Amino acid sequence: AVVLNVNNGEVLSFVSSPGFDPEEFTHGVSHDYWHYLMHDHYKPLINKIIANQYPPGSTFKPIVALAGLKYGISPDERIYCPGYMQLGNRKFHCWKKQGHGNLNMKEALMHSCNTYFYHIAKTIGADNIYKMAVNFGLGKKTDIILNGEKKGLIPNPSWKIKKYDTTWQTGDSLNLGIGQGYALTTPLQLAM
Repeated sequence: AVVLNVNNGEVLSFVSSPGFDPEEFTHGVSHDYWHYLMHDHYKPLINKIIANQYPPGSTFKPIVALAGLKYGISPDERIYCPGYMQLGNRKFHCWKKQGHGNLNMKEALMHSCNTYFYHIAKTIGADNIYKMAVNFGLGKKTDIILNGEKKGLIPNPSWKIKKYDTTWQTGDSLNLGIGQGYALTTPLQLAM
């Protein structure tokens, strides 16, 4: 959890869980406790707020909506969600199996409709989503004064060529449109 001052972005508090008892370290940590910390599946020594990276999922959809607005999507345009978007022989599913019906941008945000955001991603492309996300500080460190901060990843076609020596596909854009696929953020980045 991260708590920010909404007026200036100052970090007021955060907690990474599970944590560890710092008291155990004051006079030298016991072998048993150290073994427990090193082998715990949940990695309590890692500050997950700055050093773990997760797909942002639906929390990324407002960024995609803003990119859509900037690059020509009307907020009043209605998109029909039957519960999926067909791309070639593959279906990209919405979380609501029976679909949401016709939605405008406000309704799509309220209901977190995947199909609507697939449409935006397909229409404006990954590079435009990338530009908007970077403007919001995603894909780069926040510069909080703590060691071990990761920068996350907002992918785009040039990144995929460099990383995998293969071209970006429309399906990659659809996944990016709902904050999935290659996209990674830290909890601190999302809060900020």
